[in-house]
Amino acid sequence: NAQSLWKNLNINLPESNKRQIQSMIDNNLGIALLYNGRPLEAMPLFLSALQASQEEEYHLFPLYNLSLLLWIQEFKKEACKLYLTKRGYKDSLDKALQGQTRYLDLDLEKRLMDLEYAKTNENDKAANGSKMFLLLDICMMEYILKRKL
Repeated sequence: NAQSLWKNLNINLPESNKRQIQSMIDNNLGIALLYNGRPLEAMPLFLSALQASQEEEYHLFPLYNLSLLLWIQEFKKEACKLYLTKRGYKDSLDKALQGQTRYLDLDLEKRLMDLEYAKTNENDKAANGSKMFLLLDICMMEYILKRKL
């Protein structure tokens, strides 16, 4: 399989490139397993992909996939906590979970404005590339705020 092939190759690459490739392999294998109805086998691959890419910008894809997997498996609070923490909203999330929703409300308003910008600027590739993350930011924030967990 792709994982064992990759691990057995002796390629001279910088460590960050190796981590990126490993993350992409694990993430894509996780997607293939999900597609084939095997979510429990996909979860450790998404976790591995996320761990391999923690400090890199491409960590968003395994984070997105793992969060959605947790969500559809009915671990919604855990999905929100993981996703929003990794996206930089830990302080706002912690306060909201303690009943102080003002900061998460403000973050939500900003994300809604960012989404409106992305919608009205279809030619801005950066804005449009981040739409799926904006939408999940909004979904997770609204869930926390409405549920008052």
